[in-house]
Amino acid sequence: GERGGLLVREGADTASVALSERLHTGSLVRELVAEGQRLCYHFHAGRGPATGWVSTELAGPPPKALLRRIEGTVWSVAGGGDKGGIIVRGGADLSSEVCADRLCTGSFVEELGAHGDRLHYRLLNGAGPQQDWVSVRINGKELLVRSEANEIQQASPLSSAPSQPRKIRILAMSG
Repeated sequence: GERGGLLVREGADTASVALSERLHTGSLVRELVAEGQRLCYHFHAGRGPATGWVSTELAGPPPKALLRRIEGTVWSVAGGGDKGGIIVRGGADLSSEVCADRLCTGSFVEELGAHGDRLHYRLLNGAGPQQDWVSVRINGKELLVRSEANEIQQASPLSSAPSQPRKIRILAMSG
């Protein structure tokens, strides 16, 4: 958290060799193995080593989660490359006010809800409005592509909420 991301180690043991690069806040990873409070991952997006082991929480009291479960489906922005991203609106309706910034191509978002081909999202990684509405497709062209949500994790900011004793699937790194 405080030094620019999570410390990444070569092995599950917290005494194993530390890598020189940290897993940065907001990075997305795929879970390979979870052992107690340790997670072995494969890098997906953001900044950090391609693979390694990280702690999932800091000891308390209360314990602080270093990763957060992403509850919704994860989507990647595939469209808008020639325009700097896709149009974002303040509501589900296509007549809703257009936001000043676009959601940049290559960004990852979490689905909060949907209405037809409109997606209510929260930004996980990338650039653009933090939360609003976008079109999944326009004129048959896919603007967003669904990711394999059951395998993606994200490095997220520190949370003071106690960790949940359940299998980690999709997480966000805390900073």
